[in-house]
Amino acid sequence: MKKYQIVMILFLSLICTSYFVNGDIHQTGFLALDKIEKESEDSQKLSSTIDTVSETEFDPEQWTEINTTAAIPKGSHIRIDMNTGKRFIKIEESLKVTRAQEMERVLLSLPNPDPSLYKLAKLRSEITPEEYEAGLQKIWNKRQVELQAAMDAMENTIKEMQNLLNTVLSKNGTSHDKVHALNHLESYVQDLDHAHDFYHMGGLEVCSLLVADPNLDPDVKAMAAYTLGSAVKSNLELQTVVHEMGAERHLLRALETGRGKSNLGKKAMYALGAVLRGNLDAQNEVAAKIGPVLLKVLGEDDASDSVLLKTVGMVQFHATETICHTELNPYGSGDDRIVLKVKDGEIDGVGSACVDSPLRAVFSTKAWCDAISGLFARLNSENKSLSVKNKVLEAGRTLVDQELCPVKSFLPAKPALLNLQTELKQHCAVHREDNEFEAAVLKRVEIFLKIIVS
Repeated sequence: MKKYQIVMILFLSLICTSYFVNGDIHQTGFLALDKIEKESEDSQKLSSTIDTVSETEFDPEQWTEINTTAAIPKGSHIRIDMNTGKRFIKIEESLKVTRAQEMERVLLSLPNPDPSLYKLAKLRSEITPEEYEAGLQKIWNKRQVELQAAMDAMENTIKEMQNLLNTVLSKNGTSHDKVHALNHLESYVQDLDHAHDFYHMGGLEVCSLLVADPNLDPDVKAMAAYTLGSAVKSNLELQTVVHEMGAERHLLRALETGRGKSNLGKKAMYALGAVLRGNLDAQNEVAAKIGPVLLKVLGEDDASDSVLLKTVGMVQFHATETICHTELNPYGSGDDRIVLKVKDGEIDGVGSACVDSPLRAVFSTKAWCDAISGLFARLNSENKSLSVKNKVLEAGRTLVDQELCPVKSFLPAKPALLNLQTELKQHCAVHREDNEFEAAVLKRVEIFLKIIVS
């Protein structure tokens, strides 16, 4: 459970306990008084237990005041003060909630209950009620200290993030200072709650503008892109926010400028993937532009392994991605905030509200089929890592299985695949232990060869 959620549960629990322990105990969840009085059978029972009495004639510890709309149990003892018109309900002994019971309930409802609470519960039959309540109070005080510490840490983190963002915005700050500040912010925004804090303090907009600045130091732009990507990753709400800022367009231009050789290219590719995944509007925005840019990246002879992995991985993922029309439910929380968004009438089941990724069509063109096929030969000649070769193999198989590329488009890759098959067989023969990954790739190569030659 996230830190903010824990803090809120503790805070609300404290309020709840303060109400029950220090205030009047109100019983709810029954028929309202006016409804009881409308029922003839119950009204007879009720009328026999209504008394008129002055406030000085009864013990307030045994009665609690109720308003005219309060819900009360049927047949409860009710007294009316004829001088003030106030109504009171008698608190039955069986319905009283003791301070110890309420503390116990709250402590057990908190996340990760204190282990000493269970130990105390086991001793309950061996100690007096006073000793049991004292033990609960000790645990309660400990949780209050934890609550205060969590709130202090949360406040300190937000202040630190704001100071770092001020460093990024400073006109007098050096590029080194800005990169250093963004690096720390990136580590913070990996946490979902801190990512939302970053958004509310304007951090996402700052990062988007930094990426868009053509005159900015490429290292600062790269770190801004990286921070933005980490903040919105797998978060539809924040993905929607940065889409409205035009972040995917800025990232695409940064990728085109930095390509696959620079740090800017690597970070822009990472952030672009984070913004696009599951984001239908953002994908529609870049569908007409992303294909040529990524083809240029793949076409670079010295593109880094990390960029190649992310680029080919993006092709493979969006080739099979299905996106549902969604919107944010302002009254929900957590997963409940994301609901199906229905357009043009009623939906016939969940499937009718979902569509294939718009990028699926982008990666089904002849240019892309030839590019993925041509990578096999290039990767062997450039001595790229086996991880990259495996990712290209997986992407090629996906494009064929999804019928986005014809099998014949991969026939030119046959010589390179045969060479890779030979290399892997030799490796597995020599290294009989610790070769699980190589053996798995070899199996994929052999299966793919059967597909393209059949």
